[in-house]
Amino acid sequence: MIKITVFLFFISAYVCFAQVDTPLNSKVFTNCNEITEKKEEVLLLNLEHQRMEVLPVCYLQYQNVNNLSLANNSFSVFPKEILTFKSLKFLNLSLNELIFLPVNIGELSNLISLNLERNQIEILPNELCLIKTLKSLEVFGNNIFDLPTDIGNLQNLVELELGHNYIKSLPESIKKMKALRELNIADNEFTSLPPEIGDLTSLEILIASNNAITSIPVTLGNIANLSIIALNDNKIANLPEQVFQEQAITEINLSENKLISLPTSIAKLSRLTTIYLQKNKFDRFPEALCNTPNLKHVELYLNQIHSISASIQNLQSLEFLLLDDNLLSELPTEFSKLSNLKYLYLSNNSFKTFPLPITDLQKLVYLKLDKNLLKELPKEIGKLSKLQILNLSNNNLTVLPSEIGKLSNLKKIYCMSNYLQELPIEFSALANLRELGLEVNNLNAFPACILEMENLKVLNLDMNNISEIPKEINKLKNLEELYIGGNNIKTLPVELGELKNLKILWLEGNPLPNKEIEKIYNLLPNTEINL
Repeated sequence: MIKITVFLFFISAYVCFAQVDTPLNSKVFTNCNEITEKKEEVLLLNLEHQRMEVLPVCYLQYQNVNNLSLANNSFSVFPKEILTFKSLKFLNLSLNELIFLPVNIGELSNLISLNLERNQIEILPNELCLIKTLKSLEVFGNNIFDLPTDIGNLQNLVELELGHNYIKSLPESIKKMKALRELNIADNEFTSLPPEIGDLTSLEILIASNNAITSIPVTLGNIANLSIIALNDNKIANLPEQVFQEQAITEINLSENKLISLPTSIAKLSRLTTIYLQKNKFDRFPEALCNTPNLKHVELYLNQIHSISASIQNLQSLEFLLLDDNLLSELPTEFSKLSNLKYLYLSNNSFKTFPLPITDLQKLVYLKLDKNLLKELPKEIGKLSKLQILNLSNNNLTVLPSEIGKLSNLKKIYCMSNYLQELPIEFSALANLRELGLEVNNLNAFPACILEMENLKVLNLDMNNISEIPKEINKLKNLEELYIGGNNIKTLPVELGELKNLKILWLEGNPLPNKEIEKIYNLLPNTEINL
């Protein structure tokens, strides 16, 4: 999610810059003869994907060009001819083979955007810092170890993209970048963030993922406009109490660190809606989170959480909670007060009984409780009237309650790898069901109630004890996939041929004689049949 958000921000920023003077167009020139405009009218040169190693001299006549793209070529040396374009504002040299930049690059004194992504540049010359007009500098995916000491002189810079290099630190001068809104230092070799980062008063997006950062400066709390922080894939074990103040932060990614708790100051983030904390060391639901009333999306999977306190009831805005792969065996009664919760993931925990507080979550549409130790479901499950997807696979269920038939909005239900011998007749009331997974159970017969589910598209009955397919199978007019392999079926009803929408029929592992095999191929000539 964080990447998607940042990507959209990049686009909006670039379009904003582009509109300063000339709109972009997508026409690509392969040679000078294709340009029909008067040379003084040519403002944009798109010369991408030409396998150029040098810039043809003929293009130098267009001295009014302010937007030049040479992306996706074969330049190993910076074309010095570019320096003659004194009006140049937008320069794209991404996806080439550049190793260095000329020291006189500062002559491009009107440059607003410079894209050097995915080259082999090792050093950025200090002269680059002379281009005071620069608003966007992108050097993602190079071999840069150090930044120019005077990079802070780029005081109009709004976007600085440094990701995927070998940078270990930011120069002290960065504190002068008062206009910077977006800083990406992901995939580098940082072990800490400098305290000067707190001086970036306009910063809105900070991406520092996949480094070796162990500590965060308290000055981060000084950045009032900060909206998105990505510090995932680092080595952070704790956060200072003052790291969060009354800021504009809406999204935090701290996944894949070594956190065991969160500072109470996180409660000051009144706009926080999304936080990613998966793959850390939490052994209980972070109490500090329970004081962030506008939180909507929480991911805490792959921790060691064994308990959740009653304070979770404070998260009245919570809609999405992901707690897969933890050690939970129960939920507090107060969990039932999460009145806006829609998506609940509790896969691979230690529940032996169905957590009853869940049954009061009237807005729940997605419930994932697979890979637990459940033996039965309570009749109260029928209260989840808005539930659309229910996953109960890999438990110890022997029966399903009749009340499950009340879940009229169910579209998908998965009960793979249980011990079910039959389905309740009320199951037939699930008229909106589209997918039903009952593979690897103990069903002794094809459940008759399924035949009433006319909207069913995917049915999986693999690995049961079914000996025949009823002729009423033809009632499932919308069925697209039928998996019934690994059973004891010896004959196939001709009514299967009436399933005109059937795309896949899986029969592997049944003792079908050759005549039945030949019959089914004739009945369903357009269906993929697996034997």
